[in-house]
Amino acid sequence: KDDEDPYVVDMMNYMGGLWSVQRRYDVTGLSRTAMDLGLKKKDLRAFGFRVPLKKQKKEKKGAYLGNAKVQVIYLDSDLCITTTEQGM
Repeated sequence: KDDEDPYVVDMMNYMGGLWSVQRRYDVTGLSRTAMDLGLKKKDLRAFGFRVPLKKQKKEKKGAYLGNAKVQVIYLDSDLCITTTEQGM
């Protein structure tokens, strides 16, 4: 497939990077002021090693683990400020 679907990666580092959480969201909807996201994957790492998570029940292929809506407050060529209802 030549085209790649749009996605967003959210990474949070704790204790100087010793513990990190990375989430990958697929962009499911897009407008001038908002993005609808579907949580596709979540990884936890401690000391650079992946921490296994509890197995999620697979309901059906392509189902998302969660959803988020991101509102764009300000967008410039080098700065983007956003907010969410729950926080990502």
